[in-house]
Amino acid sequence: MSEARVIEWLAGQQEAMLTLLRELVGIDGGTYDKPGVDAVGTALRRFLETQGIAVRTIPQQRFGDTLRASVPGGDAARGNILLMGHRDTVYPQGEVARRPFTIRDGFAWGPGVSDMKAGLVTNSFILAAFAKSAARRGRWWDSTRRMRKSAAPRASR
Repeated sequence: MSEARVIEWLAGQQEAMLTLLRELVGIDGGTYDKPGVDAVGTALRRFLETQGIAVRTIPQQRFGDTLRASVPGGDAARGNILLMGHRDTVYPQGEVARRPFTIRDGFAWGPGVSDMKAGLVTNSFILAAFAKSAARRGRWWDSTRRMRKSAAPRASR
């Protein structure tokens, strides 16, 4: 898949991105709410696996389990790309019911939208694009940064 096709695919995924963002924001998951943080992880895992991406869960006792998703291929001599994020929010249990996910004036609103659930959605779709592409290294990072400005929904707290 060429760089132009990857960008085209990502740009066509806005509704799917919003669907995943709505799902993630709709899950309460404060820092000390392990079941909630793990539920966000389950939603991400489900999406990634539907994209053919292998996901490994590394169990944690106190906080949410760690997920490790890997896309095979690339050139080890040129290095790897690491995409990271956290799944917890600073909000108490019940915040989702008080402030559910909404879109107003082109902005997404809800607990954790901008920190960091929109970032998790972006990372997930970048991984999906890499999985669909034969070339996963080097100049691809520039194209994904352009995608974030043009195709991803604007986020707000």
